[in-house]
Amino acid sequence: MLRRLIDEEYTRHPFFGSRKMVIFLKTMGHTVNRKRVQRLMRRVNALVTQ
Repeated sequence: MLRRLIDEEYTRHPFFGSRKMVIFLKTMGHTVNRKRVQRLMRRVNALVTQ
């Protein structure tokens, strides 16, 4: 669920960092640690680059 949201938002705004993504996820009703978002963003980015 979170990975899909991050993937969709990162596709729309590729300049968003982990802090901005945490703010976006909070507006969507998800309370997430910034380090978890960083890890998920790395996974999403790894999927895109392969």
